[in-house]
Amino acid sequence: MSLFSALFAVVLGLLAAPQLVLARRPDAQGALDSITPYSGWLGILAGLTGVWTVLSALLHFGHIWWNPVYWFSWFGLGFVLLALGFLLGYGVLSQLFLTKSPETAAQAEQIRVKLAPFQSVLALISVALGLWGIVLHLIFVF
Repeated sequence: MSLFSALFAVVLGLLAAPQLVLARRPDAQGALDSITPYSGWLGILAGLTGVWTVLSALLHFGHIWWNPVYWFSWFGLGFVLLALGFLLGYGVLSQLFLTKSPETAAQAEQIRVKLAPFQSVLALISVALGLWGIVLHLIFVF
């Protein structure tokens, strides 16, 4: 698990659940408004980072015997990045790639409809796993 993935998960979680951020910090509206236009592209970047993290965790499956908490955190972080990346980047993905194939667009829409109710939960898990990843990174690097 990289420090970049953990930090990115925290930012992505805050971006995916703006109502939770604004409930605690109403003065954060300006910061969220400045990032929101880029949420689609950040979602695509998060999806790619999620794919990379999941594949990296699977390729290092032997680490599960060394430290299972670290490995499951690593894999979970990748999965959450992938899911939130798909949800946030769906608009850009549909414009760029899904216009050519109606069958693929329909399948992607079905996945989005199934994941959408869990966006706030995934955002909270993303923030929690991101913070946990930062702590793990500090423990195992230093």
